[in-house]
Amino acid sequence: MKRCYALSGIYDMRDSMDGMYDDNFYFNNPVDYMANQHDPWFLHQYGSCDIRLVTALAHGRTAGRPTECPRS
Repeated sequence: MKRCYALSGIYDMRDSMDGMYDDNFYFNNPVDYMANQHDPWFLHQYGSCDIRLVTALAHGRTAGRPTECPRS
């Protein structure tokens, strides 16, 4: 069984890094490396997993409609 439940968290850390950016940061910031991931083996592995990213809004914000990530 391949499941990942990520409950809250920061999924794009660029705003917290004061401009610092290197390979270590790149590979630990999913927004960056997943956008450039084109390897069919890795994409198949990710596509075969049940991945849920659960986030919340800051106080005073209103929510839009939930978004489903498309499966390839």
